[in-house]
Amino acid sequence: KLESGRYEVRYATALTELDGGQKLVRFYDPSGNLIEVRTPWDKFVNRE
Repeated sequence: KLESGRYEVRYATALTELDGGQKLVRFYDPSGNLIEVRTPWDKFVNRE
């Protein structure tokens, strides 16, 4: 769960679906560092 109530989550971007279906969200940690989270690439890479 992204929001436990312990810290306020400040989002830099909304949850976004990129070309190919990968999902991305950016937010700030309590120290002000920008964190980027994406779904793993191996779910979208065509392996032969």
